[in-house]
Parts: sequence; C-alpha cells; structure tokens
Amino acid sequence: MPDRAVSGAPGSPHVRLRPYTGEDARATLGVFVAAVTGTAAADYTPEQVAAWVGGATRVPPAGDRDSGGTGVGGASAGVSAGVSPGHVDEGGPGARMVPDPSLARDLGEWDRARRSALTVVAVMEDSTQEGGVVGFGGLIGTGHIDMLFVAPGHGRRGIATALLHRLTELASSRGAVGLTADVSLTARAFFEANGFRVLAEQHPVRNGVQLVNHRMARTVSGAE
Repeated sequence: MPDRAVSGAPGSPHVRLRPYTGEDARATLGVFVAAVTGTAAADYTPEQVAAWVGGATRVPPAGDRDSGGTGVGGASAGVSAGVSPGHVDEGGPGARMVPDPSLARDLGEWDRARRSALTVVAVMEDSTQEGGVVGFGGLIGTGHIDMLFVAPGHGRRGIATALLHRLTELASSRGAVGLTADVSLTARAFFEANGFRVLAEQHPVRNGVQLVNHRMARTVSGAE
C-alpha cells in the first residue's frame, strides 16, 4: 500500500496517506480521543463520551497554558476495535481532551486493534500533532469501515474524504461490492454526503453506558 498525497486548498500544508505502523499507536489514539471528546459532545452526553473513550481530561488551548507546562501528546489509553461508533471531526481548534492516565487502558491493546484492521493514517508535514498524524481510518474484512477520525482543527481540508476514498479502493481490491460502517450521530451527515444510507439504528453498550449509532452502507461502485 504506497503513500499517497492528499489534494487540499491552495497553500494548505501537504498531507499524505500511508499505512499504519506500531509507531503510530500513541498518535492515532490521541486523534481518536481528541475527536470524540472535542466534537461528539454536541450529540452525546458527558457520560456517553466518557464511556466511549474510557475517561478523559480537558486541556486548554496552547495559548492558555503556563509556559512551563508539560506537553500532553504522550498520554496513553485504548479501546477495543469495532465497538465505538464511527466519527469524523470537522471542528475547529480550541480546548481539547486527552486521556486521563488514571483511567487509561493499555496502549498495546489499541495497537493490536489497529493492526488487526487494515489501517491508513493521514500525516501532515507541518502539523503539531504527535508524529504529524492528523487522521486515520481502518478496514475490517473485505468492506467494513472500523474507524474514521480526523483531529480537531484539521477538518474541512479533504482529509476525511481522502481516507474514505482510500479505504474504498482497498475494499474494492479485496473484492468487496459494498461498504458498511457503524456511524455516530455526529458523522452521519458526512457519510450520507458520501453515498451511504442508514440501514438501522443501533444501541451499543460501552462500559455500561448505552450509546446510539447507525449501521450505514453503500456500494463500492458508488465511490467517486
């Protein structure tokens, strides 16, 4: 799976897609937690968000921190693959959430889950994100999208769309005739704009808390 450049607006930083490696575990986890806690709160209760990510702590924007403060990009946590509602962040910069170490799960578990899927990461050369990773997505089996996330502040640059298109190509190469995804309330409009339709409303339970998402699908031949 070769690297691929992402076309963005003129003057925007260069973004490329590449295969996931074990060195991306911490960075992709950070993107996941920041996207869920930074955007999905508009559609899910604080209890649901906390259950989804496994606990998080709010961190103010960089300009509001003391100059002697320590970085937060290295915090560690994890979730199991395939049980969280899919989510795409298209929000702006600002206060963000990071995993609370006291509630964190094993980073190795997260890494194994990403490796068990065919995971693609989006990397921006000039990003302040850890490792330059600003988004990622995964494919399970021939055509199920496991996760699709973009870091807050990096939305509306075509990153999520590029990731989805790349996953569609990979699914097609595996012989898939259709795609499925378990999509959060927050991400439903994005998936609908990309040809997915709702098959059913679902109520997965995470850490004893009931969430809401939608099983959505589309044909691979509908990819642009």
